[in-house]
Parts: sequence; structure tokens; C-alpha cells
Amino acid sequence: MGRVIDDGLDTSASAEVDSRNVKFEVVEAFKGAARDVKQVEVNPSSGTSCYVPFKLGEQYLVYASIYNGRLFTTSCSGSQKLADATVSVEYLRAWKAGTTKTTIQGGVRTTTPGGDIRDLPVSGVEVIALGDKTRHVTTTGANGRFLVEGVLPGRYELSFSRAGYISQKPSYPLNVSERSCAEIRIGLEVLSRVRGRLTNPSGSAAVGIQVELGLIDDDGRIRFPLTSESTAGGAFEFTKVPPGRYLLGVNINRTSSKAPFPTVLYPGVTDRDNARFIEIHGPDSLDGLDFEIGNRLSTRMIEIKLECADGAPLSNIKVIASAAQSINGRNDIGECRSDSRGMAKCEVLADLQYEVRGLAFVARNGGLGVTFVPDLKDKALVEPGDSTFHLVLKASADVKCSQ
Repeated sequence: MGRVIDDGLDTSASAEVDSRNVKFEVVEAFKGAARDVKQVEVNPSSGTSCYVPFKLGEQYLVYASIYNGRLFTTSCSGSQKLADATVSVEYLRAWKAGTTKTTIQGGVRTTTPGGDIRDLPVSGVEVIALGDKTRHVTTTGANGRFLVEGVLPGRYELSFSRAGYISQKPSYPLNVSERSCAEIRIGLEVLSRVRGRLTNPSGSAAVGIQVELGLIDDDGRIRFPLTSESTAGGAFEFTKVPPGRYLLGVNINRTSSKAPFPTVLYPGVTDRDNARFIEIHGPDSLDGLDFEIGNRLSTRMIEIKLECADGAPLSNIKVIASAAQSINGRNDIGECRSDSRGMAKCEVLADLQYEVRGLAFVARNGGLGVTFVPDLKDKALVEPGDSTFHLVLKASADVKCSQ
């Protein structure tokens, strides 16, 4: 357990975050560090999905291992903010003193239907741990955590329930060893719903349009919005939406050739300042979120032929057409793939200039790497207004032509 006294960050452009060490002032050690050790340096493994964003001045419970002579840690190993680790610290202190009880502990958070657990704890969840001879019942606290002490060792089935939430499985198995602290973390889907109707400027139903519901991060960005395609009557629906603050609309991040309509945000505006945010606090049901989209934008097809260095067709190559000009601060990106004849057709917006490249495989360091067709120093441009454009992209000699 320690406080960050140096976050190891280098603000220079050439700094490699993966190579940094975070320096801690040791507040309390449970295992591995000698009593007289006052400071340690730990690599936060920022190259992994379990990266811990240690912040200067804050305290953390750190589980570290030695790799290539260096201490490293990840959130997957259990490292977390000290404020969220009360139960773990109590257990470690008991373990160090030799007074450990056999316990089951864990955490419950909201999750999307795709299964990604968001950092949103769920309180008030009834937790039932059913063993061969015993049954234990407890409830999660405000931080979504729970603790069951004094259990018998053995196999348990844990179930989780709260009104308005649903577990992805009926129960979760957990093996508990004597004098151990068995840990389980699960996600609950929120039985929330957001519904509305999409219309054209003429008032008719807008059918087959991708509507987006984007969670706004603390930094104001929307990374991966939820999507729902409007059906008969222009109806759209989002279910199991986790709590948070959302933007609802069409092309909420950028105008796209995949959905060639101007950006529009609920209740029918074009900019965030005038948009009405959607607030989900739990198992809410929001209906009647109707709005109108703009007129469909003109698109065109770009025809591209991809060839090997010897002129043979270059098949199964992903082609990316990137708009040179931005709309609402974002550049449109069209994608397509070459067929057996080396031909690809990408639909893009009609009035923008596009830079077109293919992604091909090359032999590199005993394996396969990716290169651009044509080379980065060469530009293949398609000017605005071209309804049909025949473009030949020829690969260099190091590109594998059998895809």
C-alpha cells in the first residue's frame, strides 16, 4: 500500500509510456517488501488492457510481480485505488497477523449486452452464496462491493439480484479454499429502455437509418456509441443501457458515407450546445424521443483496381478512402475490399476529396506485416464531384500477392 510520489510521466514527444516507472512511498507492506523499505518503483504495464492510471499524490493498494528484474502491476492483478480496497486491506492485515478467516468477496458493476463491465458500481444487490452445507446472504454496498466472512471451504454457487437489473447467468461457481479470500466480479445488465421515432423532412418515416446513443466520458468524448437501426414507422429502440449521460442522434461523431446524412442530435439540432442530453440513472424507460433528420447527402462510387508489381490482380485487400476535409471536426472514412479481379468499389460522399489507399501484407521480421498501397510517400487522390473514378493502385515488389 503506497502513495504515488512520482508518476514517471515524460511529457516529451518521444517518451515511451510502457518504459516508465511509478515511484511509491510505502505506507504499509504485506508481503515481499522488507520493513525498512520506504520507496519502491513499479511499472504500470500501460501496454495492456489492464493498465492502471496511477495519479500523483493518490494512494493505491498494489499487487506487484517481478519480471526481467522489474516490478510490474496491472488492474487485472487486483491493484486499485486505496479508497476502493477497504475489504482487501482488512483481509491482508488479517492474513499478515495470522488471523485470516475464510471469506468470499467481490464486486458488482453495470455491463452492456456486449459484456464490457463499465466502472459503475451497483449497490443494493442481494448476493446469495449457496454451498453444500451452508447458505449465506449479503448485500453490496455503495461501492458495489460485498464480503461474506467465516464460510466453510468448498464449492459455492453465487447468485446476484436487484429489481431492474438482470444477471447474465443464473449463478456463478466459485471454489473456496480454507483460510483464503475467494474473489468474484460480475456485471449486471440494466433493464432500461430508450425509444423514439425518426422522420424525414417531409414527415414520412425514416427507415433503415442507424441511430446512435453515445455515452459521454468525463473528458466529453464519445468513443463507441450504441446503435439501433430504425424499423417500420421510423421506430428505434435501445435496451439495457447502463447509467450515464448520453447524446442521441444520427452521425453524432461525424458525417459518414455509411449513413449519408448531416449530423443531427436530439431533439433535432446540429450542435451539442443545443442538444438535449439523455440521462439514465438505472432501470429507466424513456419513450417519445422523436426527431427529424436532414436530407440525404449525395454519394458516389469510387472504382479502384489493385495490382501486384507484375500486373496481376491484388485480391482481398482492404481499401480505405479518407476524406481530406473534415465535417464537424471529423473526417469521413469509406471502406471496401478488392475482389478476385483486384477490383474494389467504395461509396463515398460526392462533394469531398478523398485520399485512397489499400492495406496489404508484407514479409517482415520472419512474419507478416502491413504496408500501404501505394507507398505513403505517394498520394492517390479522388477529386470532389467525380461520380465514377477508375483508379489503379500498384503494389511494391515486397507485397505478398496471394492473400
